[in-house]
Amino acid sequence: MVVLFNALKWSKDTEQDFGVAYSDLALRASGRLDGGKDPPMTNKTDPVPRDSRLDVARGVAIIAIALVHVVRGLTASGRLDSAYADVVARSAGLWCLTVFAFVGGTFVPRAVQRDGLQPYLKERITRIVVVYLIWEVIQGTVRLIAGGDANHHRSIVETFDFWRPDVQLWYLPFLVLVTLFFVPMQPWLTNHAPWALAIAAAVSFTYWGFDGGYIGTQGTGLVVFFVAGLVAGTTKVQSVLDRFGAAQAAAISVVLLPVTGFLCVRTTAILPTYFWFQHTPARVVIGIALTMVASPAILLFGHAARNSRFLSLCGRRSLDIYLAHIVLSSGARIVLIKLGVVNLWVILTLSFLVSIAGSLLVSTALRRSGLGWLFDGPNWSVKVATKQRQDVLDTTDQKVGDRGEVG
Repeated sequence: MVVLFNALKWSKDTEQDFGVAYSDLALRASGRLDGGKDPPMTNKTDPVPRDSRLDVARGVAIIAIALVHVVRGLTASGRLDSAYADVVARSAGLWCLTVFAFVGGTFVPRAVQRDGLQPYLKERITRIVVVYLIWEVIQGTVRLIAGGDANHHRSIVETFDFWRPDVQLWYLPFLVLVTLFFVPMQPWLTNHAPWALAIAAAVSFTYWGFDGGYIGTQGTGLVVFFVAGLVAGTTKVQSVLDRFGAAQAAAISVVLLPVTGFLCVRTTAILPTYFWFQHTPARVVIGIALTMVASPAILLFGHAARNSRFLSLCGRRSLDIYLAHIVLSSGARIVLIKLGVVNLWVILTLSFLVSIAGSLLVSTALRRSGLGWLFDGPNWSVKVATKQRQDVLDTTDQKVGDRGEVG
């Protein structure tokens, strides 16, 4: 308990040092907004100590996502054989985005209960849309400046073709769509969970591995994991993890992750968001089965490594890394090549380190410069949401007063 207390205390101090309450939109929407202050609540709930296990799991996931993109970038530049990229993609792609989606979903029920459904939706959707547009322009502009040095050149017209997200940015429109469709269903309510999960499973399993390149056609394989997170919530997930000892969780994850990765590579299984062009029923079934095993293994790893300050930090700042790592890793690769570096492993290692550490440092510097809205969205959306939450409270108080009840 002392170790856990120290870890949680360190997390809080670190967040203050970096000048941000939460870097992830899912966490920013979970109730602590505008400098970490708790907003008015429609349903008052007692403060819950921050549990680092989900942060660690998401930290592992975002590191894996960055590694996959760095490897794919080297492949696209012609410096790495695609066979190696496939091995990395299949090994980590089984669980990195599914864990990202699932953990993000777990924070939503408490946020909605705290803020009210409509205020939550308006504040969250506004933030995600604005951040998406900002980073579409940033990445597109960087591509224009890089010219022929970029792996995939985009014209000015393509830069503003917001219906076709650039590289990793498709995840933000995906979040908007699943939030708008599934959160109003409130699948965390017992009688709503079965049919919400049934709809989500039908979508994910039908379009497992599909990527149509346009908003609404990407990330379909992740829908069921996001909804599963909505159904479970943080409390249920944490209670399940509590059943495992740290050593037991570590042993299970250390065994399952290499085995599932190996089987995915050997069977050329279809990943949740990739390899649709190799689509066969057998490969889809294998991919789904392996994902269902590998994803919980990462949660168990988060339980075992709950005291890892670095992984916990990466989890809390996962959105910062997700948004910035493509620009920074690509920039590092281009600079290293222009400097005459030819060793593939040097380029890969440095590009990967820049994608993680660089994202953390850049986002910290921008926040301290008053540019945190590049990652968190506009502050005015918080004011609008806060006003709407207060309106809900006033309406509720009025109804209680009309009934003559004492609250």
